[in-house]
Amino acid sequence: MKKSASLLRQNLLILLIIFGSIGIVSAQDTPKKTSLTGFRRLQLGVNFSPDYCYRTLVGGIQTDLGIFLVNNRNKYEEPKIGYTVGLNVCYQFTKCISLESGIQYSNKGYRTVQQGSEITFGDAIDARHGFIFDSNASPIKRLKFIDNYNYLDIPLKVNFCFGKKRVRFITSVGFVSSFYINKSITTVIVSEDGKRNRDTDVTTYYTFNKFNLSPMLSVGIDLKINNRNSLRIEPTFKYGVLKIINTPLTAYLWNAGLNISYFFGVTKNL
Repeated sequence: MKKSASLLRQNLLILLIIFGSIGIVSAQDTPKKTSLTGFRRLQLGVNFSPDYCYRTLVGGIQTDLGIFLVNNRNKYEEPKIGYTVGLNVCYQFTKCISLESGIQYSNKGYRTVQQGSEITFGDAIDARHGFIFDSNASPIKRLKFIDNYNYLDIPLKVNFCFGKKRVRFITSVGFVSSFYINKSITTVIVSEDGKRNRDTDVTTYYTFNKFNLSPMLSVGIDLKINNRNSLRIEPTFKYGVLKIINTPLTAYLWNAGLNISYFFGVTKNL
């Protein structure tokens, strides 16, 4: 009986040693989870934003011609899709507050659309675009002018992040300094016979202001991939507070977009 009890104690001791060894080996083989608590002080990033672009039309001479031009533009002009793309640098003061700047290229503007039934020979000479079609050609089904205003942008904004998990809420406020590059007009003519003609002209007879300033506001999420990389998705709104041209009838450009940024940390953690 004593021998059986002693043998049982020995077997239990052997089993404890075996299971203990397995536990130690398993603990050593389990990879450590990546810590998400660290933040790189300096980060470099790239961004792209598809933008919903339009303008606010102001001024105009209170004459029959001036009133006609304003009403005609408000009738036929509508928003267009533009974009913003660029490189960014972000400096983290704390895990919640950072300052961001960079250099970006932006395409803004609006478009003019007329259906075939709205186009008459009286429209052959457009007040802003000049000669638009050959009256001997096939009837026009759809006519579109796309006014593209191209700028070099330098944003400066403060970011505020909230939350301690992998996905955090982020909001930003700041302004964008915009330097005028050029303006182009893309003309798209669709004929009744199905032919489509598209042409872009950078010739302009007007002198546009070389500088604009746009307050900006954004809210979104910051996804921390690891201690070095992060992805941001931010709906953003910008409004130009300076007129685009010094004429009695002028406009202020604005755009709303979905800004997507990818940042890479280049310094040590905070």
